Formats: sequence, C-alpha cells, structure tokens
Amino acid sequence: MDRKKAVVFFSSAWFFAGTLAIGLLNGGCARPGVVLADKGGPIVCLGDSLTSGEGALPGQDYPSVLGKLIGRTVINAGVSGDTTREALARLEKDVISANPALVIVALGANDFFQGIPKKETMDNLRRIVERIQQTGAGVVLVETRVHVVDPYLKLFQSLAREKRLLLIPDILKGIFSNPALKSDQLHPNAAGYALMAERIARELKPYLRK
Repeated sequence: MDRKKAVVFFSSAWFFAGTLAIGLLNGGCARPGVVLADKGGPIVCLGDSLTSGEGALPGQDYPSVLGKLIGRTVINAGVSGDTTREALARLEKDVISANPALVIVALGANDFFQGIPKKETMDNLRRIVERIQQTGAGVVLVETRVHVVDPYLKLFQSLAREKRLLLIPDILKGIFSNPALKSDQLHPNAAGYALMAERIARELKPYLRK
C-alpha cells in the first residue's frame, strides 16, 4: 500500500462508525467524517438572493431545480438581502417549523458586503447549525465565494469539520466569470442556477434515502 492509499484508508477507518450506516443505506461513498442524517421529510434551502432566485423566473431558482434532480420536496427559504443575523432570526419560522430532514445553508455574502465582523458571521452560522442539528436534521454548508480570496473559506472548513457537515465549496465557480450564466453583476440566470443545483445534487445524492 503506497502512502497516499494508506492515508485514505486510515482516514476512512477513523470515521468508520459515523459513516458506515450512511454508506450501507445509500450504496454510495460518503465523505469521511460527514454525518448527514436523512431522516425523511423535506429539504429546506436557507439563504439569501442566491437561494431565492433573484435574476430568474419562478421555478428556475436552484432549490426548484434541485428538487427535480433528486426527486425530493425542496422548500425555498431564501430571502434577498439576508445576512446571517436575519436568517438566524427567522430560523424557527421558516426552517424548523417545516420539520426538515436536511437543511442547505448558503449565507455570508451579504455579511461581507455590509462589513459585518467575521466573528459575528461565524457565531450566527454556528447557532444556525446547532439549532438545526438539535432537531435531528442534517446540514449542508454551501460556500458562496464573494472575493478572489474568500475571507470565510477557512472558517467554513473549520465549522464543517467540527460539526461534521457536508461543505460544498465555491458553488459559483465559473458562474461569476461567465456572462452567459449571469443575470447581472451579482446573480446567476436560469442556466447559472441550474448549474448550482447540479453541483449540489451531485454532492448530496450519496447521503439521500432511496
């Protein structure tokens, strides 16, 4: 066994207990260390304008497309302009009340644009994640890169490791730089949202109940 294979083997073994049940249930390969309990029920997408679908017609937002791709009920709980503070304030009403199986959290861009301190942003995200996990639902954390060097990426990675979340980095890769995938300077169009949905579906499918 070469060194690279040995690292993969022992990393997988370390998290064996946490991922075996998911792997058997889905017949796929879950990421080592990620616990994404799919207890049945809807998937809720919590976020800002990138979740609500600004720049596209109704039904072209990424949650709507995602639902079709994975064959599950997906609820769009995106509110344009939301910061992590505002999302936390409506968490019970818009997310927890739906008794979700999974919650996809895509926040942080408006915190950056409004100059909210990173500590506050991460404290809010931590509270959101912990409250969702208290219900037994899984959490997917989506990084929406807002700068060439994302000030949140390492913090997101740290939170994902600590809370055993599925992290999907740089969901907008290749979208911001492609006018054919954008409706304006900040938002995707229908094709851009479809690409976001495809990326999330690809990462999510190994964890979903058949």
